[in-house]
Amino acid sequence: MKLATIGFAIRLVVPSSVVVVAAAALAGAAAPSSLAATCTPQAHVPFVVNSFTSGAGTATCDAGAPSWQYTVRLTGANGQVLKQSQGSRTGTQTVTTSAFYCLGWSLHSFLYINVGGAGKSHTSGNTTCT
Repeated sequence: MKLATIGFAIRLVVPSSVVVVAAAALAGAAAPSSLAATCTPQAHVPFVVNSFTSGAGTATCDAGAPSWQYTVRLTGANGQVLKQSQGSRTGTQTVTTSAFYCLGWSLHSFLYINVGGAGKSHTSGNTTCT
């Protein structure tokens, strides 16, 4: 047992094993800023050129954010997945699907990301392909 002094008038007797466990817990704690580093998804409204478009979105990441996995989709307003792309990235990046001939479709993009086990998603507004 160790004798610990707190303030001027209080004396506590604390087993040495408790002191060691508390010190180890404090030494192993990560800095709050590294725990809070994450990414935020933003799906883009499909941009149509000559009746072709693709699904797209950007994950904007804080400094020190871990790598992230993604699924980006070009989706019809009815929910039908028209194109999809998946992968893994680090840092702030834009991801896209391959092109789709979209004449007559009402479309939007959907971006899902998983950052350190936390899933986040965003759906863009709709556009009509002419």
